[in-house]
Amino acid sequence: MTAAAPIARFALVYAAGVAVGLMSVPVWVALLAGLLALAAPKRPSGGPLELRAGLIAVGVAGALAGYATPSTDSTTAGGLAVCAVDSVLTGRFLSPPLSESVPLARDDGCGVMTVVLRDMDRDATPLAARSAGKPVRVLGRQREGRHRPWFSATHIEAVDHVEPRLAVVDHLHWGAVRFRGGLVLRIHELYGVRAPLITALTLARTEGLDRDVRDAFAGAGIAHLLAISGFHVGVVAGLVSISVSALPWGRRRKRLLAAAVTAAYVALIGFPVSACRAALIVVLTALSVALGRVPSRWGALGGAALVLLWIDPREIVNPGFQLSFAGAAGLAAWARPLESWLLTRLRGPTQRIPRTVTSNLAAGVAATVATLPFVAWHFDRVALLGIPATLAATPLVSLALPGALLSLLVGSVSEAGGLVLAGGISVLLDALSLVARAAAEAPMASVWVSPPSVLAGSTGVFLASWFARHPGVDARGRRRITLALVVSALVGWPTLLAREGGRGLDLWMIDVGQGDALAIRTPGDSWILVDAGPPSDAPIPAQPVVQTLRSLGVRRIDLLILTHPDADHIGGVPGVLRSFHVARVLEPALPVGKPVYEDVMAEADVQGVPWGAARAGQRFAYGGVSFEVLHPTDSAVSVEEDRGSSVEANRVSVVLRVSWQGVDIVLTGDAYVDVEETLMADLGDIDILKIGHHGSRTSTSRAFLRTTTPEHALISAGRSNRYGHPASGVLARLEDAGVRIHRTDELGTVRFRIGRDGRVHVQSAR
Repeated sequence: MTAAAPIARFALVYAAGVAVGLMSVPVWVALLAGLLALAAPKRPSGGPLELRAGLIAVGVAGALAGYATPSTDSTTAGGLAVCAVDSVLTGRFLSPPLSESVPLARDDGCGVMTVVLRDMDRDATPLAARSAGKPVRVLGRQREGRHRPWFSATHIEAVDHVEPRLAVVDHLHWGAVRFRGGLVLRIHELYGVRAPLITALTLARTEGLDRDVRDAFAGAGIAHLLAISGFHVGVVAGLVSISVSALPWGRRRKRLLAAAVTAAYVALIGFPVSACRAALIVVLTALSVALGRVPSRWGALGGAALVLLWIDPREIVNPGFQLSFAGAAGLAAWARPLESWLLTRLRGPTQRIPRTVTSNLAAGVAATVATLPFVAWHFDRVALLGIPATLAATPLVSLALPGALLSLLVGSVSEAGGLVLAGGISVLLDALSLVARAAAEAPMASVWVSPPSVLAGSTGVFLASWFARHPGVDARGRRRITLALVVSALVGWPTLLAREGGRGLDLWMIDVGQGDALAIRTPGDSWILVDAGPPSDAPIPAQPVVQTLRSLGVRRIDLLILTHPDADHIGGVPGVLRSFHVARVLEPALPVGKPVYEDVMAEADVQGVPWGAARAGQRFAYGGVSFEVLHPTDSAVSVEEDRGSSVEANRVSVVLRVSWQGVDIVLTGDAYVDVEETLMADLGDIDILKIGHHGSRTSTSRAFLRTTTPEHALISAGRSNRYGHPASGVLARLEDAGVRIHRTDELGTVRFRIGRDGRVHVQSAR
C-alpha cells in the first residue's frame, strides 16, 4: 500500500464519526472511545502516535458534522408543510416530459416535485413547454402520496419572461439540463421504445423505464448496470483517454484533460453519487500523476469518500453510497490477487482462457463479495446469479454504451448514419434485456437472508481478515484461519438459521391509510395478498400496495383474496393486477353494482385472471402454510343477495385462518360481531388477530377476545380518519385482555416474522 493509503483510514474514521453523529450517540461515548484508542498499546502496524491522534481528530470532526446535520425526515417534513401548492406550479423540468411522470425543480425554492402527466394530452402541449430546463407553468392540483406529495397536471404552458439575472452557476446548471434534455429527445428519435434503457445507461435518467425491466435487472443482481456507476464512468474515461492519446502533449497533461472531460460528463448527467465517486477517483489519480507521485487506488478512494461526505454527511446512510464504495473497496483490495490466482489456476500452460475473462471474473467476485453484506442487510436477499449475469451482461454494456454515444455523435451529422448505428445497438439492448430476464426468472435466482446472519457473517469475515493481516501471522497461519472460517460458516450458518427460525413466515400489514391490505410470504416463497387498499390517484408504481410489494421483490402473487367488495379493500386491485402476475383471485362473489367492484372485475377479465368464490370450509396450502376460509357460508351470501340495494358487504366478509408451526393467524376483514360469535367455538386460542372493520365498535367483542385470547392485534386505519377508527371501546377491550396492539396509523407498515420455532418478531416502519 502506498503512502497515500492513510487517506483511506481518515475517510473510514470520518465516515464512522458521521454515522455516530447521525445516530445521536452521546458525545461522551464517542470521546471515550477516542481516548481509549489513543491510549491503547501501539501495534506494529498501528502507525505512529501522531497518526492515531490525527485519526481521532478526524473521527471527532465527523461526529460533529453528523450531530450538526439535520435528519432527512425532519427536513422533508418541514419543507412539505411550508411548500404546499394549490393549483399552479412554476419551475423547470429536469427531463423532457416524455413519460407519465417527470421531475420539476420548483421556483419557490422547495426542491423537486414529481409532476404526473397522466390526465393531460402531452402531444397538445406546445413544444416550448416540453423542453427541459426552460421555465414553465403547470396547472393542476397537488395530491398527497404515501411518502411525499406529487402534482397531477392538466395543462402545461411556457413562461415568456424569466428572472433577468441568474448566477453563473445557475446558467451553467440549466444549460447542462437543456443540453441533456436535447440528448434525451435525440435518443427517443433514434431508439424508439428502447430509448428509456439507453437514457438510463448513458444519462442516468430513468423516467419512462418500464418497471418490469427494472425488476428483471434487480432480480438478476445487475441493477447497478442501469445506474451510472464506476463501470460506466470507467468506460467513458477510457474512451476519452484513447481520444486524447493522439494529442502532442505530455502524459500528465493528457491525464488531466481526460479527467476534466470525465468530470464534465458526470456534471452533465447530474452528479449521481456512484458516478461522482468514480469521477473523483479519476481526477485525484490524474492530480497525483501531474504532481509526480505514484497513484494510490486507496488514497483516491478515501479522498472521494471524504469529499462526498463533507458535501453531505447524510450520504453515509444512503444504500447507494454504501454499495458504491463497498464495491470499489472490494475491487481495490481483492481484484488483482483474485486475478493472479485465477491465472495460475485456470489458464495454466495451455493459455486457453482469455485474460479478459479472468479479469472480469475476478472483478465480479471481488465487487460482489464486498457488497454482499450491504445488499443482504438492506434488501434481505442475495442474488445467487449476480456474478454470472454480470459476466454475461458486462460485454454487452461495454459495447452498447460507447456505441450509443457514437450514434448520438454521428446522428447529429447524419440522421441515416445515426439510425444505422442505433439499429445495431438495439440488438445489444435486446440481448441485455434477455440476459436480465433469464437470470431473474431462473430457479433460486436469489435467496433470503436475515439481518442477524448478515451481521454474524460480516463480523466473522472482518475478524478473520484482521488476524490474517497481522505481521505475526505467516502463510500457514492465514491458511488455517481461512479453513477455520469456512468450517465455522458451514457449521454456524445452519445453527444460526435454526436458532432464529430460519426462513419462516412473514406477514406485512401495509399502511394504506383508511383501508386494508395484508401480504403474506410463505417459507416456500409464495405470496398471498389479502385485500389491496383503497383507490389511489397516484401513478400505479407509487400506489402503496404496489410500491411495497415491489420493494419486497415480488413478481408473482399466487393468490389474491378480496374479503368483500368495499372500495377501501379492493380499490387498489386494478393497480395490483396490472403490476404483477396474479395466479388466482378468491372473493365472496356477492353481486353488487358498485363502480369500483365493476372496475376490478373488468380488469381481471382483461388480465385473464381466474376468479373463484370463497366459501367456508375451503382449505389450501402454500409453501407448507395452511389456509382455511372460515366465512362466508353459502347461506350468508344468499341472505345478502336477497337484500338487493340494501346489501351489506361486511356481513359476507371473508374470514381467513393461517396456520404454521403452531402459530394461528386470523384475518377478519370487516366482519361484524355476529360473524365472530358463529366462529368462536371452532377457533380456540389464536396468536395474531387482524381486528375487524379497522377497529370499529361493530367488531371485536369481549366474548370473542376472551375465547380466542390473541397475543397480538393488528389494526389498519388511516391517520386522523373521519370515522374515529379505532374506537376507544375496542382499544379498551384489547388492553383489558392484555393484547399487544399494532396500528398502522401510529406505526406505519407492520411486519411480523414468524420463525420455524414459532417465535414471533415484530418490526414497524416508525
